[in-house]
Amino acid sequence: MPYALPAAVVAINAAGSFVIGLKESWEFRRVFQAIGNRNQAVRLSEPTLRDLIKLYRDDLINEEEYEDLYQKYLVAKVQNDCKCPTLLGIQYLISIAQVLT
Repeated sequence: MPYALPAAVVAINAAGSFVIGLKESWEFRRVFQAIGNRNQAVRLSEPTLRDLIKLYRDDLINEEEYEDLYQKYLVAKVQNDCKCPTLLGIQYLISIAQVLT
């Protein structure tokens, strides 16, 4: 029975390596997903601002609404959050206004 202990140690080591590998791949996925979200937020932010300004210039929203939405837009942009409810709400408002015009 002298070989029973090394076999158990090898099995535990292999299982530990597998768990560590899973954890590292999960961390890499989270990092790459965060980078993708940040890039998507940057891509969406400029057209959203342009459309928001267009809504204001076309008198579809008043100055108070514009200032409120602009402040919320800036917060969403600083957070680099493309799925931010505020940014999505602004885009929804813009799409409704474009349908109505």
